[in-house]
Amino acid sequence: DVVTLSSKLGVYDQVWITVPTPALLSGGLDEVLSSTGAATVVSLQPGVSVAAYLADRVQRARTVFGIIGFLSFHAPLAGSDDAVEKETGPGTAYFFPPLVDSQFSGPSDRVRAVVDTARMGGLPARAIPDAHVALGFSSSMLMPIVAALEIDGWSLEAFRGGEGVTLAVRATREAMKIIAAETK
Repeated sequence: DVVTLSSKLGVYDQVWITVPTPALLSGGLDEVLSSTGAATVVSLQPGVSVAAYLADRVQRARTVFGIIGFLSFHAPLAGSDDAVEKETGPGTAYFFPPLVDSQFSGPSDRVRAVVDTARMGGLPARAIPDAHVALGFSSSMLMPIVAALEIDGWSLEAFRGGEGVTLAVRATREAMKIIAAETK
């Protein structure tokens, strides 16, 4: 079920928070978070402030942090000649990259239930020691690369030969130092 109002929130085993980090931190979901009862709350948001924000709203013993290990998009993509997209029709398409799992951490009994649920749905998933910290480090690498690619017009050739790669490396190093200091 997708629930957007806490008045419609029933009794669930797990509540997955799937909004962007700024939407979570804006307080717009506080009413929903306070209505989760005993459910496991699964957070997929990157950001060093997410854990502290959730700790003020949900018991830490009920919180599981996760790293998204898949891609999804509205299909068919404009201009796509993909036969599978055409055959299945419009909807949400997804892709599980080889050798990449969604990763979860938190209280072991709750993580086990989240991983088992994900796997029952076909999502490759596993438990790791600290998804929140791992997510911070992976985001600190990915975001500067994405920004540099945008600066270089989304061209890998321009990225390789231009200043974008140098900027991305410098920004990644700086971001990783910040993440390391924030997660101590």
